[in-house]
Amino acid sequence: MAEEKKWWDGDKKLRTTGELVSDGGLSGAVMSILYLIIGIAVWGGIGYLGDLVFSTTWLVWVGVLIGAIGGLTLVFTHMTRQNKDR
Repeated sequence: MAEEKKWWDGDKKLRTTGELVSDGGLSGAVMSILYLIIGIAVWGGIGYLGDLVFSTTWLVWVGVLIGAIGGLTLVFTHMTRQNKDR
């Protein structure tokens, strides 16, 4: 009788984040969302520090916008690069 394959017995190959995003599936979706969250957090934090240094209130929103656009650009780049390779 064949042994049932468990989810943890799956692919043991170490893949880059770009490969995970371009391959799709659950891991690709999670990595795509993480690109957005990390981009927004990092650039929003840089904007917040800029707000503290320059005594403004709008740099944090510029940072959040840059982070969101950067995250979307990374996801789009990984998706289109993989589609061209196929």
